[in-house]
Amino acid sequence: MTLEWKCREAELQAQLEELKFVASTRKHVDLTKMESTEEEKIKKMMELSTADFAPLKWLKVPYKQSGSVLASYICRRCHKPRNWVYQCTFTVNRKPASIKKAKGIPQTMMTEVEGPKAPGAMLTASGNRKDNNFTGMKRHLLTAHSNAYEEVYGNSTSIQKSVSLAQKTID
Repeated sequence: MTLEWKCREAELQAQLEELKFVASTRKHVDLTKMESTEEEKIKKMMELSTADFAPLKWLKVPYKQSGSVLASYICRRCHKPRNWVYQCTFTVNRKPASIKKAKGIPQTMMTEVEGPKAPGAMLTASGNRKDNNFTGMKRHLLTAHSNAYEEVYGNSTSIQKSVSLAQKTID
């Protein structure tokens, strides 16, 4: 990977130097007085008209991590000081190791609670505790909605069937 990156950097640097040269040699030329073929005039006209929009204006060469490493710099791959990340030799199965980015709530912000009845309790990382309050709440809401429907529209067996079917899917 480091070799590919260096090759790509060399290509971009060469392109940048070429564009700088073209921009520096560009002059306003009267194409009508120029003694050349029509194709050459068109080519020169295209070069002049696109020079303002050349990649020289927006092309960025990748940051070179070379030279001495600061004492405070720590490589994000191997977590060791004194080596640049692009020159890191940390590998897994002979391939450069990628670091998994942290996602979710950090462990330092979590607190353990006593018992599954605590509000906001969830399954721990060890998987030894389960909180069933959420499914109980769904069941309670379904029966409350079915009771309210029966009060407004009368006793309906289709509502009871849908509530019992919904309760089966929750379990």
